[in-house]
Amino acid sequence: MNPSLQQLKDIHLPAPEAWWHLAWGWWLVCFLLMLCVLGIWLAMPRIKAYIRHYQERKAIKRDIQGELENMRTMYEENHDSLVLLRSISIFLRRVSLTVFERSESAGLIEDAWLRFLDQQWGDDVPQECFSDDINAHLLKYDAYKGEIDKDMRINIDNMLILVEKWANHVIKYHV
Repeated sequence: MNPSLQQLKDIHLPAPEAWWHLAWGWWLVCFLLMLCVLGIWLAMPRIKAYIRHYQERKAIKRDIQGELENMRTMYEENHDSLVLLRSISIFLRRVSLTVFERSESAGLIEDAWLRFLDQQWGDDVPQECFSDDINAHLLKYDAYKGEIDKDMRINIDNMLILVEKWANHVIKYHV
């Protein structure tokens, strides 16, 4: 036999690869992915609270718009000014108690109540507002009497338009 062949040794195979041998970049990606999952898990209560708040605001908007539509439909069907005026008064109270702090609006009456409604316009106060003589008279007195004066019935349509503008403004800026 050739002496150089005797010097040859058996071929040694490298050790088998580890089951999940990854380069350091992949370990970094896995670590960052785990951090993202942990961050989302920790943020879930806030995310759920935000979603719940958004759904509540959406429900309030839908309820306000639905009630406005019901008042307009009811008035167009039966033309009862007194029922509409009482509905408007109740509607304004309900919206203010729902949207604003109870301490701001719950105990207000007469002129203070009308000023509160007008203050919600902010800088966008229309020419005709709740504190105007005719509108104030309708909301302060006629809504609680047994009937509305004939000359005041003309202003009911304007009052309904004003209430719709006010409600849409409140939806846009306060809800």
